[in-house]
Amino acid sequence: MVSDEHISALLGVMVKCHILSTANMGEVVRIGQLMVNENCVSVNNRYGTINIPEKPKFVLSVKHFNDARTKPTNVIQFLKWLDTYEHQCDGVFRWHTTEAFTKVNHLRRALIRKLSGYEEAKWSFDV
Repeated sequence: MVSDEHISALLGVMVKCHILSTANMGEVVRIGQLMVNENCVSVNNRYGTINIPEKPKFVLSVKHFNDARTKPTNVIQFLKWLDTYEHQCDGVFRWHTTEAFTKVNHLRRALIRKLSGYEEAKWSFDV
């Protein structure tokens, strides 16, 4: 499973990309708990023998949350963190229907738009 620190950093990036807001920290923690829940279900399903307790309590790491939210954006690193999290969550068929997947997908799309050269790229292929 990914750590609470890892999820806290992803939540910080979600705030940075305006997917979540610090005005509602209850919602930030709720999404963090959803992310832990989906990670737990997937890891138990994929590996079976690990037997992680169902739905461990998410504890927001304020340091990791604030660092990801306030420090300069490293889009490639953030995308890699997303890949790490998603790899640990896609071990169940229903992953793509979860609220956690929706938030992760919104973040991925927001980060892709921040890649250098993305805005300047042509919208379509013109011959």
